[in-house]
Amino acid sequence: MNPAHLGQFLILGIPGTTIDAPLREWLKSINPGGYILFGRNIESPRQVHELITDLRSINPVEEPIIGIDEEGGRVSRLRPILDHPLPSPGEIAANHTFRNQSFANLGLITAEVLKFFGFTMNFAPVLDRSLGSDTQDGVLRQRCFGTTSMDIISRAGLFLNKLERAGIHGCGKHFPTYTGAGVDPHHQLPTINGDVNALLAGEMAPFAAMLPDLRAVMTAHAWFKDLDPQSPGLPASLSQNVITQLLRNQLSYDGLVMTDDLDMAGAQANCSVPEAAAQALAAGTDMLLVCHKLENVPAIIDAIGKLPHHVLQDAASRIEQHRRQIKPVIAAFNETELARLNKQILKFRIQVFGSEERALDYNYDAPANNVESY
Repeated sequence: MNPAHLGQFLILGIPGTTIDAPLREWLKSINPGGYILFGRNIESPRQVHELITDLRSINPVEEPIIGIDEEGGRVSRLRPILDHPLPSPGEIAANHTFRNQSFANLGLITAEVLKFFGFTMNFAPVLDRSLGSDTQDGVLRQRCFGTTSMDIISRAGLFLNKLERAGIHGCGKHFPTYTGAGVDPHHQLPTINGDVNALLAGEMAPFAAMLPDLRAVMTAHAWFKDLDPQSPGLPASLSQNVITQLLRNQLSYDGLVMTDDLDMAGAQANCSVPEAAAQALAAGTDMLLVCHKLENVPAIIDAIGKLPHHVLQDAASRIEQHRRQIKPVIAAFNETELARLNKQILKFRIQVFGSEERALDYNYDAPANNVESY
């Protein structure tokens, strides 16, 4: 494959709130398949709108994925520039006044907010199962849609349906699951038990049910020792048994597969970032998230450029198929529309929490893990 086309397999984080001339030229030379924004990229509503417009202009021919983790609650990258945060799935599920309609409304309002700024993908819904408490859930705290597969399928299904119908692509995560991970994959590789049958009957059930409706799936940096018994410490995100044999072949998923951030320690348990990137693509992945350390990108491109042509071509075909489905909203920044959205969010919070007093009581404590602080 032409080296100039290898950037399409990357979704990159960028360092700041603007794109200066050297960064623009570098990104133009890489031509990444997409971008993901974090808190470090969020300064003001107008600035985010202008940043996304700028990112989209780097390659005017091919529409990039413009994504963000906008789950609500603790994992809300846009929280600093909205008057009030969207509630998280966990907050909705835990509230006595919750109705299933609240999950549909969460999807719809989230989509309207993301479209306003110019995003095309939300890295949500989280399809991992909550174990019932923040302590047990660890990195997943308040991010899950429920404690049972049926609750997750129905609630996340409502959320995803509204997200997609409003024009924002969802991404189910984290396949096969992070439920039961005793450690944070940002810092080390979790080990999770369960063979295929046990997982399909339990933690993977929401994925199996929702795969037909998911345009994209994000894989987990966790070793499933019963799925890869001959490969100790192999993350699922780099595993051919998990991605090609299980997700692609057994579950018949032909949509976009992407890794969780390769800068996480869990992805690098037994190899370097470039080696992890090449291994993930060889295993059947399509796109690689490199969210923080752009200095690794040249070595990553060199590593994936050595993969067999058919591996890259299969991934490139799925990326192109996904890209044709992207329909970005191109609109000028509008203060009146932003004010309307902020009022809509507050009204929604009041509906969820039952009163304005409770709706305004969202003083989150210090971030407990990297996903909350990024």
